[in-house]
Amino acid sequence: MKAIKFIFYFFFSLFIILFAATYFLELFFLPSKKTITDKINKNSIWSLKYDSIEWKGMKIGFAAIGNDTAQRVILVHGSPGSWTNFYEALDDDRLLKDHYLIAID
Repeated sequence: MKAIKFIFYFFFSLFIILFAATYFLELFFLPSKKTITDKINKNSIWSLKYDSIEWKGMKIGFAAIGNDTAQRVILVHGSPGSWTNFYEALDDDRLLKDHYLIAID
């Protein structure tokens, strides 16, 4: 029983440490959503829009860009994370010419 408790607490602690490290990395070292949005809108022929929808009482944010008549590609990040994890794909005009990218937040 002690071994099971140890394993549980070990992995729970590891999860908390990794979650916190990723959160602070994103908070302090990665560009902000506004910075990324401004950069993409300045350099791309496409316009990045950030919006949200209400679904079953939950607010779901998303960023969308590309040829809106083309095939849709939905990008889903891991946890923790945000749509900014995909900023390089969202800034690729060659990809956006043939696809409409939707990055869930």
